[in-house]
Amino acid sequence: MKNRYKIIFLFVLIINSLRISAQTKQELLVGTWGFNYELSIANITPEAKKSLDLMSDFNKVKFEKAYKGRKIIFRPDGSFTQEILNGPSISGLWTIENNESNIILNIVQKQIQSLEIKSLSPTSLVVSLVNSDKMRPIISDWYFTKQ
Repeated sequence: MKNRYKIIFLFVLIINSLRISAQTKQELLVGTWGFNYELSIANITPEAKKSLDLMSDFNKVKFEKAYKGRKIIFRPDGSFTQEILNGPSISGLWTIENNESNIILNIVQKQIQSLEIKSLSPTSLVVSLVNSDKMRPIISDWYFTKQ
């Protein structure tokens, strides 16, 4: 009898995991994602850390305020909004391209931003800016948590 319950439990567990893995990246992205400032800063390169350490206290506070509390909302209709606590919201359309490895943000102001998906699960998202050779951002990998 105990074996029967174990088999049923394992069967339910396997079916559940198959259902989750069958979700497309597009389905996983839909929802509200909160930027994890602490985790993103903890994973910056040594060069970026050096740049951050060289900032004045005033600029460090401005830098932190530009990122903390940031959210991005991906909607099923292909629209998105990025909310910044101390700045304007950014809206536009989003798609997934390049074999589901990039999120393309087509911002209303006709700017296109490409984000490489480094990691995506039902609860976490890690992306990095693509084609940012003109500038070297301090935070190269952005960590988000689904809210």
